Amino acid sequence: MSFEKIMKPLDELIQYFYNCPIIVEPQTETPLNLIMNEIKDIGGKIKGVSFGNTLRVELSLEDLEEFDKSKNIKKLRFDGDYKLLRGVIPEQESKFDKYLIELLSFIESIPVIVQTPDGLKEEDKMEVEKLGGEIKDNLWIINSYSATLPLNRIRELAEFFRVVRIWYDQPLFGFYKVGGEIL
Repeated sequence: MSFEKIMKPLDELIQYFYNCPIIVEPQTETPLNLIMNEIKDIGGKIKGVSFGNTLRVELSLEDLEEFDKSKNIKKLRFDGDYKLLRGVIPEQESKFDKYLIELLSFIESIPVIVQTPDGLKEEDKMEVEKLGGEIKDNLWIINSYSATLPLNRIRELAEFFRVVRIWYDQPLFGFYKVGGEIL
C-alpha cells in the first residue's frame, strides 16, 4: 500500500471521510433510542452518550448527508480536530456546524500538494484529471504541483507510480503584533 505517501494531517482528513466523529443533538423530547436506531440503520457507530442527551457517533461523510434528513435531529457538530480545517466556510442554515460544512466540501475538492521524482509531467495531469481533480500550479522548484481532488480519491492518487508524497495544502495563518496586541 502507498498510504505512507499521504502526509499528516491529510491522512486524518481522509479518515474522517470514512469515520467522521460527530456530536448529535436531538430535537427536544425525541427519545435517544429512536436516533440510535437511525444511526445504526445507516451504518454509523455509537461511541457514547454525553451530557444533555447528546450522542457521540461516527458516520461516513456520505452517510452524514443522509442522516441530515432526519427530523429527529436538532444539530450536528464536528467532534474532530477542527484546527485541520480552514474555517473559511460561512455558517449556513443547516443542522451542520461550520466545520462539518467545510469537511463536506472536501468530498468535492480538497487542495493538495503532490511531489513527484522530477516535477509535473503530462502523465501526472492525466492521472489527476482521471480521478476528477484539477492541476492548479506547477511547483517546479520543489518537484511538485498543487491540485484539487475529491477527498475520497487521494488514496488512489497515492497509488500512482509517480507520486512520492501528498500533503494537504492547508493555508498558513500568521499573527501580527501591533502595539502589544496580537491580531
